[in-house]
Amino acid sequence: MDFFQNGSITTLHRLCRRPIEEIEAELRVFAVERPMALILPSLYSELQGPALPHIVEELKHATYIGDIIVGLDQANGEQYEHAKAFFSGLPQNVHILWNDGPWLREIDADLQALDLAPTQPGKGRNVWYCMGYALALEHCEAIALHDCDILTYQREQLARLIYPVANPLFSYEFCKGYYARISPADRERIFDLFYSRKRGGSGLGLPICRKIIENHGGHIRVESILGKGTNVRVWLPVQQEPRS
Repeated sequence: MDFFQNGSITTLHRLCRRPIEEIEAELRVFAVERPMALILPSLYSELQGPALPHIVEELKHATYIGDIIVGLDQANGEQYEHAKAFFSGLPQNVHILWNDGPWLREIDADLQALDLAPTQPGKGRNVWYCMGYALALEHCEAIALHDCDILTYQREQLARLIYPVANPLFSYEFCKGYYARISPADRERIFDLFYSRKRGGSGLGLPICRKIIENHGGHIRVESILGKGTNVRVWLPVQQEPRS
């Protein structure tokens, strides 16, 4: 559990296999009444990495997003200018918050004096200011956020992430994207009794599940790609009613 949470929160994004074009078409309709924004917290170094250039290319097709707010960390003046050119090809309204620039430093100092600003540098502080900027725009009805180092990024991920909060027929106020990441070494041991990488974990859950499944004539299999996701498949025999 990442945080204490109440209310309706969905983490289920693939309940059906709808084409991405169909989902995006609906999102463009929703955007007329519910303008959408995307927050990208980024280190300058990520502009030179393998993931972010591809993410930017994918976002060019996400035309239902009206505003993209980039929180730029660890950048000097020359790098800030490069970032403006880097994101200039996007069709959305792009806002770059230069966290190390004089304007944001001045704002941060004023808020620090009032004990209202985050005290620790990092992504949390970056996102905090980006959220404040999104609210200050006063027209963003649905806001999405994702990292800038996703090597397997596809624009479908953004569409499925924001759809539950963008659809006016749904009552969701928050939607969290989640994918389990299990390393090959851990995958070999996940069914071992008392083995757990979770703080305070007992290491009993999966071994007990497997035992119950096997006692009912079934079996369980785990397939995982590190950084992409995990599938857990369970097979159970179907018991037919005896013929009279």
